[in-house]
Parts: sequence; structure tokens; C-alpha cells
Amino acid sequence: VDPPMAGGSVHLLRNPSGLFILCGAAMLLFNAWHYTPSERSGSMEPSIELYEWVFSDVPHLRGLHVRDFNTSQLLPRELLEIPEGALTSLGTLVPIDEAHDKGLLHRGVWTMVLNHQGELLLLRRAKSSVTCPLAWSLVGEHSAAGETWVQTARRGLVEELGLPMSTVTALDLQMLGLPVLFRSDYSKDGGLGGRVAKRDLQATAILYVSLPKSIVSSIVLDTDAAGSKWVEPASLTSQARRWNEHVEGGLSICNSRIEALLDLSLGRLFVQKNATTGASAAA
Repeated sequence: VDPPMAGGSVHLLRNPSGLFILCGAAMLLFNAWHYTPSERSGSMEPSIELYEWVFSDVPHLRGLHVRDFNTSQLLPRELLEIPEGALTSLGTLVPIDEAHDKGLLHRGVWTMVLNHQGELLLLRRAKSSVTCPLAWSLVGEHSAAGETWVQTARRGLVEELGLPMSTVTALDLQMLGLPVLFRSDYSKDGGLGGRVAKRDLQATAILYVSLPKSIVSSIVLDTDAAGSKWVEPASLTSQARRWNEHVEGGLSICNSRIEALLDLSLGRLFVQKNATTGASAAA
């Protein structure tokens, strides 16, 4: 610290009004460090960490660095599993909108929330959502810098369902297999609302958690949600969705890429439930 700055700090600390000014200045400095430019302008848009996936085990892709939507075009279209330790942080934070506008690789989770009856929670996106307005989805959350998959999922339950962190911390969240690379160009795949373009490239972990009845009754949805419903997981399979669309108008799941992620999530959930049932029967 420069001597003049140090002297000025001492002077402020001797003066109560100066102390108030010093505290206010410190808060401004903290905000300038913590928020992105878009947040400081008033949108309160959070920042997310960027990653790359370096391929080393696939012969025809060896050496490929996937950091954005363009480089990911060299990969097969299906949801690819990401091996443990394959993601490397670039040490860069950007606003979520920037990551989506440029199709930059980031992390996030989809959490399958079950109630005591085994029903799955669906949330309906608000009509004002810039992507997939009024579509139904699971509880999703972008990962903050340094978060584990489970930490991101816990924060999602707090922010989306209004549950206290003390309650969420005690819940047993489980990973369902390896994360996958989710890709969607919403201008081509569908679901684009109030934006010119959005290309999502997200390393997505799939988790599940079962909520006891006492916690289910305390859920308070985030204001961004237009509604919710509990459904039998089997009613959400691709075959059931086609039948429901024919008979009842169905559920809007936004686009085919999100439907593929939902089908994968359901498949993994069924495998987990069958394994748990088998283990219980054997015991």
C-alpha cells in the first residue's frame, strides 16, 4: 500500500463519518470485483466458469479441444459421456448470456426431484423466458466457479424450490452416471423466445433426490416458474409423450435436444430404481 493511501486510511478511521465513507467505498470495490459488467448495469446476470474438453482416448478425435459450439460440431450429435477429469477450467468467468450467445462450454446440472410417492417434479418455465417459454423441465442450474456437481444441485434446490440450505444439505443427492455434453442451437432446434440466438454447450450432470412428505409441502417456487406438477416418471418416456400428445395435447419439452436429455435421464433413473429394488429384495 502506498504511504499516502495508508495515511488516508488512518485519518478516516479516526473520524466516524470517515469510517462510514471507508466502509461504503469497500462495498463498492467488492461489488466491482464480484459482479460482471452486465450485473453492474442492473441486470444482475450471474457469471459462470468456462471449460474445455481435450480428447485423448478417441483415435480420430485425439487432440481435439472443445471449448465452443463450433469445435463441438466435429463430434457426433448424440449426448456424449464426459469421462471423469476430462474437463479443464479455463480460469475465465463470463456472464451466462455471453456463454450462450457465443456457445461457450460451461457446466450445469439437471436434478430429478422425486416425492415420497415416487412422482417426478416438473417445473414450467415462465412465458417471459427468453428460451423455451412455457415449456416443462426438470430442476436445472448452472454451476458457479469451483462448485462440485452436488453443490450446484443443492443450490438449485434452494433457489428454484425455496428450500432452506440447512434442509437441502441433509438430503442425499445422487449422481446418475457420468455427465454428458448437451448441445442445442435454439434457433434451429426450436425454443427460441425473446433472443436473436442462443447456442447452449453445457457439460450436464444428472442427479436425483427423494424428498420426504414434510419437505414437499414446504416447497415455494421461484418467481421465474409459471407452475409445477408431479408426474409418474413412466408417463414421460418418449412413447408415453407421443401418446399423451395424441390424446391430451401432451407436455411441451421445448425441443428434441432437451427431449433426448430427458429420455437419457429417465433411463438412468429407471436403472437406479431397479438396482435399488433388486438390492432390497436380495437383502
